[in-house]
Amino acid sequence: MEKFPKKIIHSKVYRDPEIWRNKNVLVVGNSASGYDITQDLLKTAKLPILQSRRSRSRWDGSAPPDGIAWKPVITEYQANGTIIFEDGSSLEANEVDTVIYSTGYQPSFPFWNSKTNGQKLWDYEKNKLHKSYLHTFFYNFPTLAIVGIPRTITFRSFEYQAVALARLWSQRNSLGLPPVEEQQKWETTREREGRKKFHGIKWDTGETMRLFEELYRIAGLGELQSEGRIPPRLGEEVRWAIENVRKYPEPGKDTLEEVVDGKILDVGDDWVVLEGTAEERKDLLHFL
Repeated sequence: MEKFPKKIIHSKVYRDPEIWRNKNVLVVGNSASGYDITQDLLKTAKLPILQSRRSRSRWDGSAPPDGIAWKPVITEYQANGTIIFEDGSSLEANEVDTVIYSTGYQPSFPFWNSKTNGQKLWDYEKNKLHKSYLHTFFYNFPTLAIVGIPRTITFRSFEYQAVALARLWSQRNSLGLPPVEEQQKWETTREREGRKKFHGIKWDTGETMRLFEELYRIAGLGELQSEGRIPPRLGEEVRWAIENVRKYPEPGKDTLEEVVDGKILDVGDDWVVLEGTAEERKDLLHFL
């Protein structure tokens, strides 16, 4: 970093592709940020843009798109600036102007003074909110909460959190939070389960529904004369969409395969265009 200042950056500081006009760029990572940044750089950077991938992502086909070249994982940075990859290939220092790491993020709360307030907000060792309840509330701070931490149906989740908070703090028909002891038990039980992703919430186990139902309960919704925003219900059509519709195929998992008349029908994992009316498309998706 001292010998090659600003050559390696993180995607959190990426703002404008113009900075890398006619530059050789290596992007590390191919999840959402890696994909978005690589696509953005196609407008300005020198082609091909190199993208280091650990594994195939949902949007990857069998070959890289035009203007992009895939590379394996980086195993070494040498003192002279040479970059060594897992397959033994390498790039000399003059072949890469910038390496952009798109490898995920850690929450940061620079506005929070842990010393003054007596506790931290985020436990970086356990990768979770500290002394929290339902991924939202802090049982030591009844007027503090955070929206946006749960890894689930993101924007629907945010809305349920926000509505519950608004009704709780405005005392508008809210049923309130359970006793502090119960909130603490929720946190310790979840930790005891040994979850690597404390705030990762699964859909197919019913966990997402239980979270939303509890936020709905805290908000005190469902009363005939209640006022304020009521988040959209998770009706049959929404639940069906969550379970069946995918924007991108998941490698090794979403290959569309079905047995028809004793034969295996394999339509691969590329886009499938469904013709017909909405009802006909729904029936076909059920079949696939």
